[in-house]
Amino acid sequence: MALSRFSTGVLAGAFVLLFSCFLTFVTVAPAHAQQDVQQDELLIMGMKAFSNGQLTLAEEALETAYKKAPDYFRVTYWLALTHKAQGRYERAERFYLKTIELYPAFPPNIYIDLADVALARGNHRQALRYIKTARQKGIRSAYLRQMEGVALLNLKDHEKDLQVFQDVPTRQSALKKEAT
Repeated sequence: MALSRFSTGVLAGAFVLLFSCFLTFVTVAPAHAQQDVQQDELLIMGMKAFSNGQLTLAEEALETAYKKAPDYFRVTYWLALTHKAQGRYERAERFYLKTIELYPAFPPNIYIDLADVALARGNHRQALRYIKTARQKGIRSAYLRQMEGVALLNLKDHEKDLQVFQDVPTRQSALKKEAT
C-alpha cells in the first residue's frame, strides 16, 4: 500500500504521540500487566511497522505478541489501531474493548475510537452509546459532537442532529475558554 508524503507524515506524528502514551503506560501500568522483554520487542516492532504504513507487518508482529500474552493491554490496543487502519472494524472494536477490560484505567479517549469504529460499521446506536460513555468520562470535543451528529443523521433524527451540528462551533469556543 503506497502512502503519500502527507499520509506518512501523519502516521509518523501519530506514532510519536502514541509512543509517548506507551511510555507513560510503561511507568503507570499495574504489575500484572508487565510482560517479558520479548513481548515488548514484538510490540515495538509492530508500532514501528504501523508508523511506517506497513500494516501487514504490524499485524503479524502484534498477533504474535498477542498469542504469547493475550492479557497484555498495550498489544490489544495496537492491534485495535492496526485493524481500524485496515478497515477491519469488528476486530478493531473487539480489541478496543479487550484493552478496556484488561486495563480499565486506560485513557477515556478510547471511547472516541470505539464510536468511530461503530460509525464505520454502520452501527449508529452503538456509536451513540460510546459517545455517551466518553462524555460521562469527561471527554469534550467538537469531533465527538460531530460524530454524534452523523450518528443521529443516519438514524433519521433530524431535529437532534441539526442541533448537534449547530452546537459544534459554540462548544469549540467554550472549550477554548475553559482551557485558559
